[in-house]
Amino acid sequence: MNHKIKALAILVGLLGLPIALLGWVYHVSYNNRGIQVGQRFPPLRLSDLDGNDVTLDKKTLLVFFDVRCPYCQDQLANLEELSQRYRSENFRIIAASLDDKETTSTFINHHQPSYSIVVDVENAFVTRLQEKVVPAFYLIDETGIVRYRRNGYRELKTDDRIVREFVGGSEVVDNNPCECERD
Repeated sequence: MNHKIKALAILVGLLGLPIALLGWVYHVSYNNRGIQVGQRFPPLRLSDLDGNDVTLDKKTLLVFFDVRCPYCQDQLANLEELSQRYRSENFRIIAASLDDKETTSTFINHHQPSYSIVVDVENAFVTRLQEKVVPAFYLIDETGIVRYRRNGYRELKTDDRIVREFVGGSEVVDNNPCECERD
Protein backbone atom coordinates (compact mmCIF):
# COMPACT_ATOMS: atom_id res chain seq x y z
CA MET A 1 0.00 0.00 0.00
CA ASN A 2 2.83 2.38 0.88
CA HIS A 3 4.42 1.84 -2.59
CA LYS A 4 1.17 2.80 -4.30
CA ILE A 5 1.02 6.10 -2.40
CA LYS A 6 4.65 6.89 -3.26
CA ALA A 7 4.05 6.09 -6.94
CA LEU A 8 0.95 8.27 -6.96
CA ALA A 9 2.86 11.14 -5.30
CA ILE A 10 5.64 10.88 -7.89
CA LEU A 11 3.11 10.83 -10.74
CA VAL A 12 1.30 13.89 -9.38
CA GLY A 13 4.64 15.67 -8.95
CA LEU A 14 5.71 14.86 -12.51
CA LEU A 15 2.39 16.07 -13.93
CA GLY A 16 2.47 19.22 -11.80
CA LEU A 17 5.86 20.34 -13.11
CA PRO A 18 4.74 20.88 -16.75
CA ILE A 19 1.60 22.67 -15.56
CA ALA A 20 3.64 25.02 -13.35
CA LEU A 21 6.07 25.62 -16.22
CA LEU A 22 3.22 26.50 -18.59
CA GLY A 23 1.85 28.95 -16.01
CA TRP A 24 5.24 30.63 -15.68
CA VAL A 25 5.67 30.90 -19.47
CA TYR A 26 2.19 32.43 -19.77
CA HIS A 27 2.94 34.92 -16.97
CA VAL A 28 6.24 36.01 -18.55
CA SER A 29 4.80 36.31 -22.07
CA TYR A 30 1.65 38.09 -20.80
CA ASN A 31 3.64 40.71 -18.88
CA ASN A 32 6.24 41.29 -21.61
CA ARG A 33 4.00 41.82 -24.61
CA GLY A 34 3.38 45.15 -26.28
CA ILE A 35 4.88 48.51 -25.41
CA GLN A 36 6.92 48.46 -22.20
CA VAL A 37 7.96 51.17 -19.75
CA GLY A 38 10.87 53.15 -21.20
CA GLN A 39 9.85 52.56 -24.82
CA ARG A 40 8.47 55.18 -27.18
CA PHE A 41 4.70 55.05 -27.53
CA PRO A 42 3.88 54.35 -31.20
CA PRO A 43 2.52 57.25 -33.22
CA LEU A 44 -1.25 56.92 -33.25
CA ARG A 45 -3.73 59.31 -34.81
CA LEU A 46 -6.35 60.00 -32.18
CA SER A 47 -9.52 61.97 -32.77
CA ASP A 48 -12.59 62.54 -30.65
CA LEU A 49 -16.17 61.88 -31.75
CA ASP A 50 -16.33 65.32 -33.38
CA GLY A 51 -13.25 64.56 -35.48
CA ASN A 52 -10.91 66.87 -33.53
CA ASP A 53 -7.32 65.65 -33.27
CA VAL A 54 -6.22 64.66 -29.78
CA THR A 55 -2.46 64.75 -29.40
CA LEU A 56 0.07 63.30 -27.00
CA ASP A 57 2.07 66.56 -26.78
CA LYS A 58 2.10 66.76 -22.99
CA LYS A 59 2.10 64.35 -20.07
CA THR A 60 -0.80 62.03 -20.79
CA LEU A 61 -2.77 59.31 -19.07
CA LEU A 62 -4.23 57.08 -21.78
CA VAL A 63 -6.73 54.39 -20.76
CA PHE A 64 -8.35 51.86 -23.10
CA PHE A 65 -11.81 50.77 -21.97
CA ASP A 66 -15.07 49.04 -22.90
CA VAL A 67 -18.26 50.69 -21.60
CA ARG A 68 -19.75 47.32 -20.59
CA CYS A 69 -16.75 46.30 -18.47
CA PRO A 70 -17.46 46.86 -14.73
CA TYR A 71 -13.77 47.40 -13.94
CA CYS A 72 -13.61 49.95 -16.75
CA GLN A 73 -16.62 51.77 -15.30
CA ASP A 74 -14.79 52.06 -11.98
CA GLN A 75 -11.61 53.15 -13.76
CA LEU A 76 -13.50 55.85 -15.67
CA ALA A 77 -14.92 57.19 -12.40
CA ASN A 78 -11.32 57.45 -11.18
CA LEU A 79 -10.39 59.30 -14.37
CA GLU A 80 -13.08 61.88 -13.69
CA GLU A 81 -11.75 62.48 -10.19
CA LEU A 82 -8.15 62.66 -11.46
CA SER A 83 -9.22 65.06 -14.21
CA GLN A 84 -10.65 67.41 -11.58
CA ARG A 85 -7.60 67.12 -9.29
CA TYR A 86 -4.96 67.68 -11.97
CA ARG A 87 -6.80 70.13 -14.21
CA SER A 88 -4.28 72.95 -13.66
CA GLU A 89 -1.23 70.76 -14.41
CA ASN A 90 0.36 70.32 -17.82
CA PHE A 91 -1.39 66.97 -17.99
CA ARG A 92 -4.08 65.38 -20.15
CA ILE A 93 -6.35 62.37 -19.71
CA ILE A 94 -7.56 60.47 -22.75
CA ALA A 95 -9.91 57.48 -22.61
CA ALA A 96 -9.98 55.32 -25.73
CA SER A 97 -13.24 53.42 -26.16
CA LEU A 98 -13.22 50.03 -27.84
CA ASP A 99 -16.95 50.38 -28.51
CA ASP A 100 -18.66 51.75 -31.60
CA LYS A 101 -19.35 55.49 -31.91
CA GLU A 102 -23.03 55.18 -31.00
CA THR A 103 -22.36 53.27 -27.78
CA THR A 104 -19.54 55.65 -26.88
CA SER A 105 -21.72 58.70 -27.62
CA THR A 106 -24.46 57.35 -25.35
CA PHE A 107 -21.87 56.85 -22.62
CA ILE A 108 -20.52 60.40 -23.06
CA ASN A 109 -24.01 61.93 -23.01
CA HIS A 110 -24.88 60.04 -19.82
CA HIS A 111 -21.64 60.65 -17.89
CA GLN A 112 -20.41 63.99 -19.31
CA PRO A 113 -16.71 63.29 -18.67
CA SER A 114 -14.33 66.23 -18.39
CA TYR A 115 -11.51 64.33 -20.11
CA SER A 116 -11.10 63.54 -23.82
CA ILE A 117 -12.66 60.39 -25.26
CA VAL A 118 -11.55 58.84 -28.52
CA VAL A 119 -12.93 55.77 -30.27
CA ASP A 120 -10.90 52.74 -31.32
CA VAL A 121 -13.76 51.13 -33.26
CA GLU A 122 -11.67 48.56 -35.12
CA ASN A 123 -9.37 47.99 -32.13
CA ALA A 124 -6.46 49.32 -34.20
CA PHE A 125 -4.76 50.84 -31.13
CA VAL A 126 -5.07 47.84 -28.83
CA THR A 127 -4.09 45.45 -31.62
CA ARG A 128 -0.97 47.49 -32.35
CA LEU A 129 -0.20 47.70 -28.62
CA GLN A 130 -0.95 43.97 -28.16
CA GLU A 131 -3.37 44.67 -25.31
CA LYS A 132 -5.74 41.89 -24.33
CA VAL A 133 -7.13 43.17 -21.01
CA VAL A 134 -9.05 46.37 -20.28
CA PRO A 135 -8.79 48.73 -18.68
CA ALA A 136 -5.26 49.26 -20.00
CA PHE A 137 -3.53 52.23 -18.33
CA TYR A 138 -0.53 54.12 -19.83
CA LEU A 139 1.33 57.18 -18.57
CA ILE A 140 3.20 58.80 -21.46
CA ASP A 141 5.55 61.75 -20.99
CA GLU A 142 5.73 64.81 -23.23
CA THR A 143 8.49 63.19 -25.34
CA GLY A 144 6.32 60.12 -26.05
CA ILE A 145 8.06 57.70 -23.66
CA VAL A 146 5.90 55.29 -21.67
CA ARG A 147 6.66 55.88 -17.98
CA TYR A 148 4.09 53.47 -16.55
CA ARG A 149 1.66 50.85 -17.81
CA ARG A 150 -0.68 48.28 -16.38
CA ASN A 151 -3.73 46.21 -17.11
CA GLY A 152 -6.62 46.13 -14.72
CA TYR A 153 -8.33 48.36 -12.23
CA ARG A 154 -6.82 50.03 -9.17
CA GLU A 155 -8.52 52.05 -6.44
CA LEU A 156 -8.54 55.85 -6.71
CA LYS A 157 -5.96 56.28 -3.92
CA THR A 158 -3.48 54.16 -5.91
CA ASP A 159 -4.20 55.95 -9.19
CA ASP A 160 -3.90 59.33 -7.48
CA ARG A 161 -0.49 58.45 -6.03
CA ILE A 162 0.73 57.14 -9.39
CA VAL A 163 -0.47 60.22 -11.30
CA ARG A 164 0.88 62.60 -8.61
CA GLU A 165 4.34 60.97 -8.93
CA PHE A 166 4.16 61.18 -12.73
CA VAL A 167 2.96 64.79 -12.91
CA GLY A 168 5.54 65.78 -10.27
CA GLY A 169 8.37 64.32 -12.33
CA SER A 170 9.16 61.37 -10.07
CA GLU A 171 9.67 57.84 -11.28
CA VAL A 172 6.39 55.98 -10.90
CA VAL A 173 6.68 53.00 -8.58
CA ASP A 174 3.88 50.48 -8.32
CA ASN A 175 4.18 48.17 -5.34
CA ASN A 176 1.07 46.15 -6.15
CA PRO A 177 1.67 43.71 -9.00
CA CYS A 178 -1.88 42.29 -9.03
CA GLU A 179 -4.05 42.83 -12.12
CA CYS A 180 -7.03 44.21 -10.21
CA GLU A 181 -7.61 45.56 -6.77
CA ARG A 182 -10.94 46.19 -5.12
CA ASP A 183 -11.88 47.26 -1.61
